[in-house]
Amino acid sequence: MHLEVYAVGGEKLFDKEIRGANVFDWRLQNGQEQRLTPGDYVCVVTAKNLSGRITQKMGTVSVGEKEVRVGAVEMAKLTYLQEQAIGPIENDSSWTILDDKENPTTAVLAHDGDEGQIVRGRGALTFRLGNFFNGTDKEQMRLTEDGNLGIGTAKPKVKLDVAGVIRAREGFMFADGSTLKLNEKGVLTRTSADGVTPSVTTTQNQLAKFTDNAGTVGDSVVTELAGSIGIGTNTPTAKLDVLDGRIVTTGSQTLAAPGGILEIGTTVTNNDNGASGIRMRNTFNGSATLQQALDVAPTFAPSASISLARGFISTAFFAPPPGVL
Repeated sequence: MHLEVYAVGGEKLFDKEIRGANVFDWRLQNGQEQRLTPGDYVCVVTAKNLSGRITQKMGTVSVGEKEVRVGAVEMAKLTYLQEQAIGPIENDSSWTILDDKENPTTAVLAHDGDEGQIVRGRGALTFRLGNFFNGTDKEQMRLTEDGNLGIGTAKPKVKLDVAGVIRAREGFMFADGSTLKLNEKGVLTRTSADGVTPSVTTTQNQLAKFTDNAGTVGDSVVTELAGSIGIGTNTPTAKLDVLDGRIVTTGSQTLAAPGGILEIGTTVTNNDNGASGIRMRNTFNGSATLQQALDVAPTFAPSASISLARGFISTAFFAPPPGVL
């Protein structure tokens, strides 16, 4: 392809031959790479196809201060100097100018010498496989006008919409540069943009938690062993085993049905003289004036409408020792 640009006086301002390409982006410059001054110019495009046939097309380019217009050209409107400089031109050699409101439906495969280009006028761009001539071709991929690419779907909703399994050998990269991939142990691992991989070190039966704000994962104080939960101990002996800790309930609760804040609803079959429903068997001592193993309802104010209220109900088959109320 060969492009020539002529001024009104017949001077050739631009002359370039483009080899190995069929599209060229002219930046309204002359041969010295200087922008053309405002005025009317004639462009002549000479192209040779693969069979060696040469065709010439020409048109006008009107350069303004802030806008550029292209138009068709008629031999009668060329100046004498332009006719002399350009030489013989075939009839009907003017290029075709598309109206600004037209939206052509053509699809063009082009190359500018550096990169290949596929251009479509309007509508989606689809990639199909099969026999086109007997209508058995099937769509494999679609690029919509919104820039959404769908593989296996004709209605992609996002930039990449895949109706099937995605195999990512090297993982995924996010906008901040961090990556997500499987490590050598088959564990899905996130690595930050600076190459730091959060540490993941956990112990069997130990519930995991984030140990810092960088995503490091480690052990918590909670253990699950054979259906039993241990807090502070990794060998729980009951369904809930709390080591060296307090169990406290706070806030407010309204009871509107039979029940309790702390309730034992288990049917207990006692086959041992040392067993009991509620048990406190460890040493209870200290320097406090009041030694209370059990402290119930320091403020007990039942409603006047309650006919029967008890702060503590107990059945005892033994007399309490001296000093115990």
